[in-house]
Amino acid sequence: MRVTPELNILDTVYVCNQAGGQNTAAVAYNGENYLVVWYDPGLNKGMIAVRVTPQGAVLDTGNCLGAGDDDPDIAAIGDRGLAVWSRDYYGVCGRFLDRQAQPMDTVMLIAPIAGSGTTPRIACDGQNYLVVWADFGPGGDLDVFGRLVTGQGQIPGDIFPVARGTAIQKDPNLCFDGNKYITIWLEDGSRIIGQFIGIDGKLIGGPFLISDTAIHERQYPALGAVADNYLVVWAEYHGGFDIYAAMGDPIGIEEKRSAPRRYFPAIIIDFRYVPGLEKMRIYDINGRAVSARSMGTGVYFLRDEDGCLNKIIKVK
Repeated sequence: MRVTPELNILDTVYVCNQAGGQNTAAVAYNGENYLVVWYDPGLNKGMIAVRVTPQGAVLDTGNCLGAGDDDPDIAAIGDRGLAVWSRDYYGVCGRFLDRQAQPMDTVMLIAPIAGSGTTPRIACDGQNYLVVWADFGPGGDLDVFGRLVTGQGQIPGDIFPVARGTAIQKDPNLCFDGNKYITIWLEDGSRIIGQFIGIDGKLIGGPFLISDTAIHERQYPALGAVADNYLVVWAEYHGGFDIYAAMGDPIGIEEKRSAPRRYFPAIIIDFRYVPGLEKMRIYDINGRAVSARSMGTGVYFLRDEDGCLNKIIKVK
């Protein structure tokens, strides 16, 4: 599906609809085309990659990257990308793709894994990559680990722990904010936790709580970042699953703060009228203050007068 920056749907593109089923797709842009990867149990029973142009044309019938079982992800540096995926009872695999989405070199083993369902995720800093995944740690439960991969395909350091302890840490995700990585994960099924990681693979500070402390079932955390500002989203159960988010205020690495990092929970909603809307401060996506009566189609950020609650609303 192609969508404009204003969230208008342009069209739906069939990337692959062959028999056998396709799932868990991921996408990255290499400066010319989109590189799309997915797990395909019918087409060569592995990880498949194609190019899709910005105009929505699918250029390939499907290039097989290697054997795998689930959860591919991809990031691109320059005109090529690095795809990672899980192969049950073998490990976290990775392989480079060239400009034509053709596999390069051979499949690399980024981390050996004794179990299954490792959900690896990848991000890049413009020169190198960071891969994170969940695996069983010394305590016998799931922890989060990471490893650097250079843009040339070398693995310069050992696997390092990102989050471990008596709690179950799983479903990691990450992104690069322009200076450092931020990794998030689900802890004990109810808390979303974050950790900063430097481009050298060293942890910056300690872990911090992103969701609130209320015990709700939460799933599938994801995030984005722009210049030390972060938006983290997840599914949260309240008689049914809804999408919640947290926005982080800017904080510098060099700052010394004894107070914990502040995040404000927010629910994404799809209607114009919000009770008490006139008493909230409303900002457009450019940070300009607007009034409720002047809100047109678009995405807006709402904050209570006391600054204790942020909401994101989409007006159609």
